[in-house]
Amino acid sequence: AEQHDLDITFDACHAAIQRLDLLEAYALLRPRVANVHLSNLSPNGPPLSFPYAGPLLTEHRVPEDGLLDLAPFVRRLAADGYQGPLTYEISPLALRFWSPTRLRQRLVSLVAFVGRHWPQGRCREQPPARGASA
Repeated sequence: AEQHDLDITFDACHAAIQRLDLLEAYALLRPRVANVHLSNLSPNGPPLSFPYAGPLLTEHRVPEDGLLDLAPFVRRLAADGYQGPLTYEISPLALRFWSPTRLRQRLVSLVAFVGRHWPQGRCREQPPARGASA
């Protein structure tokens, strides 16, 4: 990335898969980070041994559901003045997509998580996409 002047996406879940310390890995890559994917990794292995079951059932969990303590990471991003996209990359299974009520609760909790850990006044709200309803 340095050699070719490329920016990177830092994915918290992928850092956890590699057993990297989240804050240390971010500190090393910080000058190149242009996008952050925020999600967690389940501490439990998949209950099934089918191909692709592992990632589908254990990766890209909601912030409170996994190995990583994502709150200090979000606070570090804010303290560093991070201005790029902070994107949730959450598995549809972790969102409980089959239950509209649970899905809505999970989506609300995702917004609230960042709001709780990003210092007031530092988080810019993005306007809704054209044609989207609030």
